Amino acid sequence: MPSSIKYLTIGPLSLIILPMYIRTKSSKNSPRKTVQIVESFINEKGQPRQRIVQHLGVAFDDEQLQKLWSLGGKLIPELEQHAKEEKLFQAGQVSLFKFAPEAYEQEIPDKQTAQIKKMLKREDVLEGPFEVWGEVFDKLGIEDVLGLSDRGRGSTHALKLCLSAKLTDGGSKRRSAMWLTEQLGLMFSEDRFYRMMDKLSEKIDKVKELGFNCGRRLCDNKISLVLLDVTTLYFESFLDDEDEKTSEKPQDSEAQTEEKEPVKLKPGLRRHGFSKDCKFKETQVVLALASSADGIPLWYDVFPRNTAECTTLKHMIDEITRRVDPDEIWVVADGAMLTEDNRKVLKEAHASYVLGASIKKLSKVNQEQTLSLEAFKELDEGGKYRTISLENGRTLVVTRSESKAKKDAHDRDYMIKRLMKKLDKNGEVQAKVLVSNRGTSKYIEPSDKGGEAKYRINQEKIEEDAKYDGLHGVETDREISGIEDVKAVLEAYGNLWHIEDCFRVSKNDLKIRPVYHWTSERVRAHVAICFVALLMERYLENQVHVRRHVNLSAQRIKDALLKVNSTLIKDTENDKLYRFPSRLPKDAREIYKALGLKRGMEPTEITSMVKYRRRVPNLMGEIYEELSE
Repeated sequence: MPSSIKYLTIGPLSLIILPMYIRTKSSKNSPRKTVQIVESFINEKGQPRQRIVQHLGVAFDDEQLQKLWSLGGKLIPELEQHAKEEKLFQAGQVSLFKFAPEAYEQEIPDKQTAQIKKMLKREDVLEGPFEVWGEVFDKLGIEDVLGLSDRGRGSTHALKLCLSAKLTDGGSKRRSAMWLTEQLGLMFSEDRFYRMMDKLSEKIDKVKELGFNCGRRLCDNKISLVLLDVTTLYFESFLDDEDEKTSEKPQDSEAQTEEKEPVKLKPGLRRHGFSKDCKFKETQVVLALASSADGIPLWYDVFPRNTAECTTLKHMIDEITRRVDPDEIWVVADGAMLTEDNRKVLKEAHASYVLGASIKKLSKVNQEQTLSLEAFKELDEGGKYRTISLENGRTLVVTRSESKAKKDAHDRDYMIKRLMKKLDKNGEVQAKVLVSNRGTSKYIEPSDKGGEAKYRINQEKIEEDAKYDGLHGVETDREISGIEDVKAVLEAYGNLWHIEDCFRVSKNDLKIRPVYHWTSERVRAHVAICFVALLMERYLENQVHVRRHVNLSAQRIKDALLKVNSTLIKDTENDKLYRFPSRLPKDAREIYKALGLKRGMEPTEITSMVKYRRRVPNLMGEIYEELSE
């Protein structure tokens, strides 16, 4: 074995790489000679050791032995390169090396032939998600969050792989690591994700700023509507976080008798509270999200579960109006945000608003106006509307829809029928039975009879509720002078489905909950990763729509990219490995065209499997060419 030791230094890290060599082992009582490729290494105690890298075979004579040694001489350079890059990869140093296609594959000569019976299928390699999401990652400049320095590039690549896995497979960091190990043919530990998350937790502000800048670019720097909504994320945990220490004034050693300043506590993040996913026993956090009218995520923040939804608006508005002229935007949110404090916040920020309003909570006079159907006017869409002037220049726009009226009546009849089944022979129902039927509580009243708590149906409440069938209210501080202004307000409020769809994609496709992390830093990093993944998904949807005039959902994008792969076939006669790309399905073809990605359809010869595994999509300055139909 050569005694020289090679040192490879990248950045602050030096890695000891010992050369491989061929070893022959034999037995006194057998003519067999085993040929192996062996690697030397230094163990934790600093002692030199050897391990077998690959068995080459068994030779029974000198001719066979010579052939095995010749084969080993050809394999060692490739195996040494693989080992070197694997060590660097595990150390987070080789992560973003970009290989041009010629570094790992080459064209097949026209005259080259092969025997079909000698061809053996090796595997199918998934390529679509890594090519497409890697390109989106680069186009959005997400690499700037953790940087490309010697220390940052490993974490940046881990973030890119984590996002590719999240957008393709969803699931936890552990599941993502297992998925990447299977797809990329390397041992990828979830610990790399956790180390990346620890660094990402220090860059949360940068993530939010990146999201806002990307969202503004997609809106052509014109953000006319800001949609706000709130949801809850639950944990696989039933214990609240303890309050965290934020500051403590050290006690002066020369003034031991003076009273120590009280310790300030920051509320822990995970708390019990109301759950929109009906996970009332688990701890929760509140996620507030702001998006554009088209559902492009702009900003987000995470709050403890015991934070009231309406109080999140002030923080979100402060952050957004610091970056956008508040006179140019409308803030749109549902009725949970309509409080007197929030009205003051929006007024002080000079931001106009369109908020959902509960008609049943209006003053008696305004309720009577709302129920006066004779005053309603026709809308072009077939519904009816009327406006009611409120104090402080505010206007309530009330609409009535026949389809909504039928739905409201149907929902009420369903609850009453369900309630009727629980009544006893005296027309009463026990209180304990109503625990799982909270929706029916507005139709009942306490029974006058003593003893066990019982309730009975109140017909007057049912009739009163029926008066509001089909009605919906929206409050705004915008000036309403005619039907066009009414349409503009209703259209703005109707865009709320976009941000609700953001939550649907985050929960169902990106699996943002349940959350499996426990520390506040990891929780915030997890939400940041999901926010960036949502931004990438929305960006791709936008590009396909704008450039190709095709609407693709998150699920259709995922399904399309999972069909983009290549088949690797080995010629057992000469040990050459060939790559046969699959044809792009229709949706995938539109995605590649929208991003300007070129995917060659000709078979190629893989000259370096290591570099092929480690490749990072790179356009290399090529101009996009139309893919064949």
